[in-house]
Amino acid sequence: NEYTLPSTTSYKYFALVVSRTVGANQLSIQEVKYFGTREQGQSVLHDGQLTLTKSLNVPQIGPALDADDTPRRDRLVVEYNTSTNPTFEGAVRDTSGRGNDGVFIGGASYNATEKALVFDGNADYVESPPLGWSGAQQHSVSVWIKLDQMVNPNSTSIQNAWTIVNGGAANRVSHLHIFTNGTIEWAFNGNNATTVSGFIQAGTWYHIVCVYNGGAGNATTSRRMWINGDEKSWDSLGSSDILNLEPEATFALGYNKQLNNYDHDGSVSNAKLYDVALTASEVKTLYDMGRCDEGHHTMNFSKTRVGIGLGDGE
Repeated sequence: NEYTLPSTTSYKYFALVVSRTVGANQLSIQEVKYFGTREQGQSVLHDGQLTLTKSLNVPQIGPALDADDTPRRDRLVVEYNTSTNPTFEGAVRDTSGRGNDGVFIGGASYNATEKALVFDGNADYVESPPLGWSGAQQHSVSVWIKLDQMVNPNSTSIQNAWTIVNGGAANRVSHLHIFTNGTIEWAFNGNNATTVSGFIQAGTWYHIVCVYNGGAGNATTSRRMWINGDEKSWDSLGSSDILNLEPEATFALGYNKQLNNYDHDGSVSNAKLYDVALTASEVKTLYDMGRCDEGHHTMNFSKTRVGIGLGDGE
């Protein structure tokens, strides 16, 4: 017999109750079947916790491994990507597409464990070919740096992270200094600007981005600096002399060719030189990309609703 339950209400339990028998007081029930709709609950992702009772097999969660989030790649002039070993035949490969491979000078080397270019603070550096720039060339420099000690082996009070210079006179150089007290100075030699007194410490990685818009005047109108994604204000300013680069100027890491005892005792990762002034959002993107893996180690599940249709349970 087939019996349809005369109700549209959902039930969790059904009871089959025998109220009487006939004949020899025997009861036989065979092949009982219930038909209806199986209830499926929604999977819930709480803040910080994901619970799965079924196997979740996916080839990858997150961005594509070959994703490139680098902003303004078309305006890169030099890029030394240290995420993997960039060295070949005594040089550092430039991945900007401009062919500005850097040359190892002195004891500079690549450390695969650190994923960084390493400098011993004794006249060793990496230098690009001449950039061909002149005058007040707009530029942005993004680097990750770490100091092994605050005083380099030359016992100078300044270490140099990067330099754009050809050894010329004042105002023909753009370079980043770190003093032994942790103060950072972005110098044009005659138009210097310092920020974040006592901020830098040895043994810690910092992301520093310097942006110059090509203008005259002091740093409040022409230069901006970000450290670890936060823009910093200037503590002191120099004169208003405008930058005046020469075509022979090169991009060097770890050494100041004009002041040859300002050597960097530490490491530099993923240096990028642009011929344009980056925006604040582009600087933030560079910081979010991370030092070594371009941000591919992270996956953002921030208050995200994830629904998994289990279907028949497979």
